[in-house]
This record gives sequence, structure tokens and C-alpha cells, in this order.
Amino acid sequence: MSVSNSPSGFDAKRYQHPQQNWVCGRLAEGCPCPLGPSTRGECLSENTCQPRRSLRSRRNFVTGLVFAASLGVCLLILGGSSENSSTKLFETTNIISPGPLSSPHSAIQEGCKACHSASSLSPVSMIGEIWNSDHAQHQSELCLNCHRDFGDHSLQAHSAAPELLELLQNLNTLEPQLTSDQQWARTLTDHRVAHAKVLNCATCHREHQGAQFDLTHLTNQQCQSCHENTFHSLSDGHPEFETTRERIRFDHSSHFEQHYKNYHFLMPGGIPKQSCNDCHLLSADGATYHLAGFEAMCASCHESQILDFNMPTALRLHQFEFVKQTPKTESPSTEPLSLPPFLELMLRADEKIANAIEALQTIPQTDTELRTPLLNSIEEATSQLLKDLQEQGAAGVTERLSRVTQNSNNDKQIVSVVKALDQSRFFEVLSTNDEEATIGSWTFLNNRATVVYRPQQHADPLIKAWLDFMASEVDHYPDQAEGTTPSRFDQFFRDAISPEASGRCTKCHTVDRLLDGSMKINWGLLPAEYFYRQFSKFVHRPHLTLMQDQTALSEAAQEDVCLKCHQPETPKPFFNRDAFLLTDGMPRAEFRHSSSTGYLPIQKKDCVQCHQPKMAGDNCLQCHDYHVHKNSILRR
Repeated sequence: MSVSNSPSGFDAKRYQHPQQNWVCGRLAEGCPCPLGPSTRGECLSENTCQPRRSLRSRRNFVTGLVFAASLGVCLLILGGSSENSSTKLFETTNIISPGPLSSPHSAIQEGCKACHSASSLSPVSMIGEIWNSDHAQHQSELCLNCHRDFGDHSLQAHSAAPELLELLQNLNTLEPQLTSDQQWARTLTDHRVAHAKVLNCATCHREHQGAQFDLTHLTNQQCQSCHENTFHSLSDGHPEFETTRERIRFDHSSHFEQHYKNYHFLMPGGIPKQSCNDCHLLSADGATYHLAGFEAMCASCHESQILDFNMPTALRLHQFEFVKQTPKTESPSTEPLSLPPFLELMLRADEKIANAIEALQTIPQTDTELRTPLLNSIEEATSQLLKDLQEQGAAGVTERLSRVTQNSNNDKQIVSVVKALDQSRFFEVLSTNDEEATIGSWTFLNNRATVVYRPQQHADPLIKAWLDFMASEVDHYPDQAEGTTPSRFDQFFRDAISPEASGRCTKCHTVDRLLDGSMKINWGLLPAEYFYRQFSKFVHRPHLTLMQDQTALSEAAQEDVCLKCHQPETPKPFFNRDAFLLTDGMPRAEFRHSSSTGYLPIQKKDCVQCHQPKMAGDNCLQCHDYHVHKNSILRR
């Protein structure tokens, strides 16, 4: 008995078997068999057809095939031989490598493990490393195995200390200005970098881009992805250049327009300068100009002023005084206490004597009953101090200075002072009983009761070490914190650099405040421990060459090239320049104050003439360094 192909009530249009692996062969014709194929793909009707696989079955087959192939590839990669394997059927690293290394890194012998912390892990651990939040930091730490010169904060933004980054942010008073693309990017990502957050190397440096790829290249968009204040280009929105005070006080306009023209009246033995190249020497790499030095630039006019102690001039070097014997007086209790700074610090190492010195500052000079015992104790302590220093020598000075210092990290400055004292023959002076008037640069005064050090040269080591030591211990300068009294170091420092001092190095050398609040005397043009100069760079040689080619200048006219950018300003009294001096004549300790050396500041419009995208370029890295650790300055 046969089964009808179209039984009563059968609707061919509603024929559906989605759960089956087979469908009728006549389904596409619109007249499928009513019973459909069996689970084995056989037609059950009288008029047999050729069943075919359903769409679901074909999808399952393709899915399984893809899964099997993927699993096979994974097993092939993870199961392959490693770099150190003795049996190498194939190299796993050749399969998973994203591309060739840059030329500097291609010479690395250790292979992947030199840069990738996961390369030494098992396959399972390697997969788990993908979800490790510290993975990128581990990679960056491997970079530092070779790149070791980025300071103590290598993975901080700009390789700078967190407190320095916070200070930078506090100095910013502008409202954020974002382009539409930057605003959209920041909406999608967390662009802010916390002060203590690690900024991994791969954020900016992407490897495996080919042998010729420049890992240090960054686009302007990358640089501005973290900065609050952004702009379109150097010519459109870049802030005007910030001018800072120079470290050496020298007024070009007054020297060239006044002093050099009248030197035969002012300094008959002086040698006036004729051009910029007399003092400024181009470095070997053509990047910067170095000063020729005091002997070549200043000595012909000013050395006699520095060494002549009878000349009433602010250029005369500061004297270093020490009491060798306490002089006896008829009524010592009614005289004001006056101790040389170095002697007072040595005595203050004894807490009892320190209290006596403090008490004498408040007791009226007429109150002899209270003052006499205190003065006697100071006199005895001075005699004992001399005996101790004669026996202990440099170790005795080191111990006492260490007791009285406020800065616990000031060992280096103390060592410098003690070394300079030893080289100046100070300890020999304390022990001698000869009747000589001088020993080295030390001179005996007041019947040999006082010994004074008189430097015989500019940049005297002892004077520099002593001033640096006092500056490093300063708490507040020039303003005192409300409700506090100046420390002795503050007072000693002010006395040494004040306009009324017998001589002061700060006539020419400026002072700056460091981040820890202490002071720094700038003995040269090399930046002190500041951040603001380390961000910018400028290479002179290509600019000089370009301007010389444009104007066809001869060597005799090279000075005009300098004047194209450094334009002189109208001469004005040097001592009135507020970039260097406060209203009371004391040195200004604000390095961010406008520069004033007799030339007008460099303006952005001068640079924009050439630095445009289709000309000389205006990439951020042409003028700015990213890593601003201390070593980055020393390389330039």
C-alpha cells in the first residue's frame, strides 16, 4: 500500500522542519513530500525524491569546521618550539610576531623575552596575562633594563616627580581649549594622568612597525591628548613664549652703549668687547652657545675690583672670618654679641651654648647680671671649640655642622665646606703658634685674635662652598612666614647677599628657589634643578646657516645675524631692573620673572615665518623634549 504524496488537509506552503538536519528535495519546487525525509536523509514517500541538508545543518557543519581549524592553529602555535628548545620543528615566534623590529632594537640578542614578560610563561599563563592589569607596566620595566638614564621617576609623565607635575598643573591658570576632535576623543577615553599614575612606554612608543620606523616620533595630537590647554598649531593658538630671568646678571645694552664706549675713563686697563662672538662660543654640536669664561669676558675690568679689599665696591668678594682667640674686654657684658657666622654655627652644636646665644638676643645690654654668666659660658665654649678642632680637625667641623643643619639631606654641602677649609689650610692656621701675619689666604688681625680668609681669585672654592651651604639651609627668602622669626641661616644668607655687605657674589650671580624651599646660587648658565628649562630646546647652527644664506653675510658681519632675533632694548639703569632685584635691593629669587639682559624677548611671530606644516614644520618635538629628567639637560 502506497502513501499519497498530498494527503487531505496538507498545506505545502507551511511545510517546515527547522529542527531536522534534512529537508525534502522538492521543497524548492513548492511541493514537498508530506512526511519529509528520515533522520538518515531517506525519502519516505512513494514518489521518492533526493533529500538535502537543511540550512541549520550546514551552519552547524561550517561552525564546527571553523572551530576545529582555530583550535588546531592555537595548538600549533602554543605547542611549537620556543627559542631555547633543542628540537625546532618550527619557530612559534615567527608565527605570532606582529612585524619586524625597528633598527635600534633589531640587534637585541635575547629575543622576545628581552621586551615581553609573557614570553617565558606557559601557554595557559600567557593567555591569562592578557587580562592582567599590570601587564603594560611589567613591559615598561623591561624597557628600563636598557634605558636606564631617565631618572628616579622614569614611568611618570615626562619622567618628572609627582610633586613637580602637580606644581606644573597649579601654574596653569588658563581655561581648557579643545578642538572638536580632541573633545570627542576625551569623551571616549580617560585622558587624564594622575600625578602618581604610571604612564607606560607603549603609550607613545609602538614597536614592530618596520626597521625604518622612528620610535621617538610623536604627532602633535599625541602630545596634546593629555594637556588641558590645546591648540591647532604653532601659528594658531600656541601661547606666546615665556621669558625667564637669566642666571648671570649682565646688561648688554648698558655695556655696549655706555661702558665699552667710555672704558678708557672708567677702566683704562679694560678690553671692551666688539661683537657677540667675543663672549659667546658656539658648541661643537652647534646647539648652544657657551660663555668664554670670567677671565676672557670680565677680568680685564672687574678682577681688580674683586681682589682690592680697600675698594668700596659691591663686587669685592665676601670675607670668611673666624675668631681664633676670644679677646678680653673690661666690660664684655655691656657689649653687643657679635660672632662670625661660621664660629656661631660651631658653637650652636652645643645645645646649652645655643640657648645662651638665643637668650643674649633678648636680654637688654644694660642687664649685666644676666648677661655676664652667659657671655662667660660662650667664652669658655669658644676656647674648648678651638682645642677640639685642633685635635679633631675636619671630623670636628663635620660633626658640628651636621648637628646644626636643618636639611637632613645636606651631607654633600657639608663635605664641600670641610674639603674647602682643608684645602685653604684652615686647620693649619688653628694649630700654628708662629708669628707670621698670613698663612695661605688667611690673615691674622686684632693681635692674632681673629683670622680672616681673603680670597685671591674669582670663584674661590671656600667662598662658593660656604655660600652654597648657607643657601641650602634657608627656610624663607625673601619673605618670612607669618608668625615666625628668621632662622640664623636665613639671617646669615641675607647678610651675605645684601647690598650693605662688604662684598657679595650675588652682584652678578642670581639666586633661585628650589622645589624644597631652599635656595640655589647660580654660578653658571647651566640650569639648576628646575624643570622649566628642560622642556624646550633650540639648535642654533641650522638657523644661523639659513639666515647667512639668505643675506649673504660675511664673517665680519655675523653679529647682524644674532641681532635678527636678539634685538637690543633701550638702555636703562642696570640696578633698577626688577628681574634681578627686589625693591629693597635684595636679589630676586623668582626664576619665572621676565628676563632682562638688555635684549627684547624672542617672540612667536619670528618663528612662525618658517615653522609651518608645509615649510620647516611645527611638530611639538622640534622644540620640546618629553623626558625632562636631569640627565636630559646634561646631554645638550
